[in-house]
Amino acid sequence: MTMTTRWRISSARFKAAHQRVPFENFLQQRPFGMPYEVLDAFPGDQIMKPVRTAVIVFAAAIILAACAKKEEAVAAPEAAPPPAAEPAPAPATGSSLPLRGGLPRAYADRRLRGGAMFRIVVLNPKGGSGKSTVATGLAAMYAARGYHPALMDFDPQGTSTRWLEKRSHDLPEVHGVAAYARTIAVTRSFQLRVPQGANPVIVDTPAALQTQHFIEHVKDADAVLVPVMPSDADIHACSRCIGHLLISGKIKRRENRLGVIANRVKPNTIIFRTLMRFLDQLQIPVITTLRDSQSYVHAGELGRGIHDLNPMRVHPELAQWEQLWSWLESRRQASELAATVANAR
Repeated sequence: MTMTTRWRISSARFKAAHQRVPFENFLQQRPFGMPYEVLDAFPGDQIMKPVRTAVIVFAAAIILAACAKKEEAVAAPEAAPPPAAEPAPAPATGSSLPLRGGLPRAYADRRLRGGAMFRIVVLNPKGGSGKSTVATGLAAMYAARGYHPALMDFDPQGTSTRWLEKRSHDLPEVHGVAAYARTIAVTRSFQLRVPQGANPVIVDTPAALQTQHFIEHVKDADAVLVPVMPSDADIHACSRCIGHLLISGKIKRRENRLGVIANRVKPNTIIFRTLMRFLDQLQIPVITTLRDSQSYVHAGELGRGIHDLNPMRVHPELAQWEQLWSWLESRRQASELAATVANAR
């Protein structure tokens, strides 16, 4: 068979595959002017059937060999484990990283950070629920008490970031992290870095946060605060948010790190009583109720918090924030105790 004839046969096979017709049927059309004697001398089906059979037999042999090897591994007696080496002494600098097992996931990352950072997440997908007001108020409260808080703003509106820009340098310092402003100039981890000694970290989450992203914000949080306003729409949104936090966010009730804040309430109103009945049915602790006051508006315009204003003018508001402070302190002590137990293992 000449080279020309071989080329014709190869081209015919390619064209037959392109047209998705059997090669034998395609040869009957005498492609490329191939003579009948060449077509009769090329029994394609007689050649391809042995090839397909050989491939099937080879694949079956490989599968049988793999199954036999697995059976031998199961039937073989388990080898005695090698003697465990004595652990090396931990360096004095505390750079060794303990294992994550044995504690709730919420404390796993804290153990890697040395157990020194307290993380508070303010979350509610409903827009206008007062997340930024609560987050900035927490930052001002901790700064006024001598802490060095870091305010991490994930909201694309940048409300907390603008609050920090308005804040006077004479006031206690609050470090800001504009987490919403993504850039390709630096890595994401470098952009979200928190300065050494910052404590606590307060996270202001965005509105319309997708359910599948809940876990990213709350998995290593020590306290998750859900602000809700007294309205039918907010009550409905809060019920869905709590459900998603318990399911998608994997927050367990026994961890006691989830709390609700009734925001901008007016006591002795029907909607306020409706809100409180709803919160009682959730079986989630209501940390405090923040009354509807113009002091929050005035403080936000100046880059201040309630704790930066004259105490005589905001005494009722300070009493409500004191309840929130007590609950957060109990959460901080629980986190430190868990980190101590983890480091002792």
